[in-house]
Amino acid sequence: DGIKAVVKAYSNDPSTIRVNNDVLTTLLRLVLENNNFEFEERHFLQTRGTAMGTKMAPNYANLFMADLESRFLSSRSLQPLVYKRYIDDIFMLCAHGESALINFIRDFNGLHPSIMFLHSYSKTSIDSLDVTVEINGNALTTKLFRKPTNRRNYLHFKSSHPKHCKTSIPFSQAHRFRRICSNLNEFERNSSNLKLVLSKQNYPPAIVDKAIERARALDREQIINQPQPKMSQNEHANLVVTYSARLPYLNNIFRKHHIILQQNDKLRTLFPVSPRVVYRRGWNLKDILVHSKNRTFDVFSCGP
Repeated sequence: DGIKAVVKAYSNDPSTIRVNNDVLTTLLRLVLENNNFEFEERHFLQTRGTAMGTKMAPNYANLFMADLESRFLSSRSLQPLVYKRYIDDIFMLCAHGESALINFIRDFNGLHPSIMFLHSYSKTSIDSLDVTVEINGNALTTKLFRKPTNRRNYLHFKSSHPKHCKTSIPFSQAHRFRRICSNLNEFERNSSNLKLVLSKQNYPPAIVDKAIERARALDREQIINQPQPKMSQNEHANLVVTYSARLPYLNNIFRKHHIILQQNDKLRTLFPVSPRVVYRRGWNLKDILVHSKNRTFDVFSCGP
């Protein structure tokens, strides 16, 4: 059913590069039917679903759920007031009473044997993803929601990662609070908690305070209504390398010598702008310990 949903969406999208539907089906089966892994020198083959971590998994799940919900919703005489889905998390507002809502969920759960929705509903508030939505009079208000399993293990400031990755964390979190929290007091409460958590991860107070102040000054209405940036048709070519503190600043080197590429007609077309370095994380202790197959490593300094 998932493969049929993907092929259907592909056939209905005129913007995609066309390949034969049989070829697409064969490629999908190769991914879905050959998820194997090794544990204690034994191979195991996954027989149902798609493996977590597979690059196609989110798109595959999205297209399957989109087809499923489209067929279901088109068959209902009573429609939800609001229906939003992010992969497999659904937020819905129902204005037809509790009985109609229960029937809706029951019928949705009976639509496909491999899909079962865990659900909760309330007449006052509901948690969805990282947001709590509450009914206050004739208005909806929102505040930050964290699952009990969220330990907030932010990157330690002394970890071997590019500096911009670490300095961006305080602002990205404060920006999220500003966007989600409709009440400024909730923003301040979460920001104070963020300062405490990041101080334990050795973040300089000045960096955290500056990030929170920058987020506090933002206009929430503009944040909410800001359109999503469109994908550039002239994207940088990416050079993916494993990060090390011993590496020179490669982006500066590329920018400095990009003129060499511009002197060749073909390379000038392939690289109209300077290539961009993208860092991947190196192996850490967890990566080493969780794998059943032992590996040997060279010993070297991780600092400059």
